[in-house]
Amino acid sequence: MSAAARWQVMVGVAALFLLGAVFFARAETVPDRLRFSIFPAQVAGFQSRSIPVSNQALRTLKLTDYLSRSYHRDGIPIGVYVGYHGIQRQGTNIHSPLHCLPGAGWSVLESRHIPMPGDPKGRSINRLLVGSGEERQIVYYWYQGRGRVITDEFAAYWYQLQDIALRNRSDAALVRFMVRAGNGSAEEAMKRLIKEFVPLLDAYVPA
Repeated sequence: MSAAARWQVMVGVAALFLLGAVFFARAETVPDRLRFSIFPAQVAGFQSRSIPVSNQALRTLKLTDYLSRSYHRDGIPIGVYVGYHGIQRQGTNIHSPLHCLPGAGWSVLESRHIPMPGDPKGRSINRLLVGSGEERQIVYYWYQGRGRVITDEFAAYWYQLQDIALRNRSDAALVRFMVRAGNGSAEEAMKRLIKEFVPLLDAYVPA
């Protein structure tokens, strides 16, 4: 990137931060949505059970609402977490898995973008291979809200400031799926679940 282009980016970022600073003081619009307590317990033949989130984690995350379940089919359990924030402010922003997973003892071994399974819009999501001791897990995750699916933390924050200024909204969610690595059928099962799961999210994570 040339010096002129870098300068233009810096000016644009500064202007957007200024707009954000002005509009952060304004009461935001929080759209109507369904609560995750009524999210389907069965999706595409996968049955589910709740996975408790500790009180300490809830105090740290400062969520408006969340889904934490294990969906299982044919003996393959898939961890599903959706953490929704109705309003994002300093201290209540979405926490990146790139920070949270290492904090929980997982090392990121591989990271890349892949197409979202079954998505007709051709959007991308993140795929991680993480490890803890001998254990390996495959993680798919993305940021979703206000009509977007985003893989990058910086881009998510950029759009957050833009939408606070122009749409008076910052609501969004982190969507994360995890399955044990080493079994190709397990990752394929996770892809099948995501294909059927994502269209249901619109009522819970508004566009």
